[in-house]
Amino acid sequence: MRRIYLCRHGMPAFPQGEKCCIGGGSDPGLSPPGRMQAWLLARELKARPVRVFHSGMRRAAQTAAYLSEQARPLPAFRELDMGQWEGLTFDAIRRRFPEEYARRGEDPARYPPPGGESLAAAAARAAEGLRALLADTEGDLAVVAHAGVIRLLLCAAGGAPLGAFLRFSLPYGCYYVLAWDGAHLRAEEAPRRPAPARSAETCRALLRAAGAPGAVADHCAAAADLARALCAKVGGNGDLAFRAAALHDIAKGCPDHPRAGADWLRAVGWDAEADIVARHQDLGPDASPEAKAVYLADKLLRGTERVSLAARFAASLEKCTTPEARAAHDRRAAEAFRLAAEFHLQETAPENSC
Repeated sequence: MRRIYLCRHGMPAFPQGEKCCIGGGSDPGLSPPGRMQAWLLARELKARPVRVFHSGMRRAAQTAAYLSEQARPLPAFRELDMGQWEGLTFDAIRRRFPEEYARRGEDPARYPPPGGESLAAAAARAAEGLRALLADTEGDLAVVAHAGVIRLLLCAAGGAPLGAFLRFSLPYGCYYVLAWDGAHLRAEEAPRRPAPARSAETCRALLRAAGAPGAVADHCAAAADLARALCAKVGGNGDLAFRAAALHDIAKGCPDHPRAGADWLRAVGWDAEADIVARHQDLGPDASPEAKAVYLADKLLRGTERVSLAARFAASLEKCTTPEARAAHDRRAAEAFRLAAEFHLQETAPENSC
């Protein structure tokens, strides 16, 4: 029995950062969370001896490169061409093509996008490509492709009508498994989301995949150790605090980097860590012990050096050039000194601050 791992590529870098319709006529590369998803996928399949193929499109090729340096392109697995809908947001499609959008929603097998590829044509080329691949190779395979093509292959394997292809859930970076007995394909029903051990090694790898500079990674590592130690003082989950702190600046350099970093982590299924990362700059109400520990650990470090809160906030005050920035600074400083007392640290606020 051979197995075929049908892998969806990682999240692409959408034009202007806004999710839109990307098919065979658009060729963006991976976004930072897409690279994180690709690393997790490669880690998941690392122990399985598979030959790796991809559609030839950048987002699939870049994902496949994490799985194997010898990954080969097969254009038969290219995503459906979405015609006049390529690159448009879905709100724009609904506004500009209301009748066509409604018809496709009712019967996608009959109504392709204007100027786009039909499900039947895409299903035929993908099925022929898979048949040829099985005939020309031995052993298990991994195919990095796209949501539309993978769903059509799943319809064929399960004997489902093409119009039912959207019933298959397929988040970025996940995969389905097909079993091939030499005559028939059988598909497993549930997609698999990669779930390697949530270790310090995994956190460092995710930082690298996201493109975090070395200084940021070093700061995160120092914050992780400190957050775990702080968490032990109040009986929190030290491992969770460690992971969240190890990743808290993963999107450093992006606008609103706590929110961006949280979004990236949710994209790979690390929701608990994401909730803490979202709070590491502005803690907000009802914070968990783990969130408090990460917030405080971040404020007690300048790079990798442990500093007093007084020194830390005196230095950051110099960067505040507007009344709004000064107000945010004072709010964060007050929160940090309050938490220092809660965690039984000997930190004294300057008399004229907070």
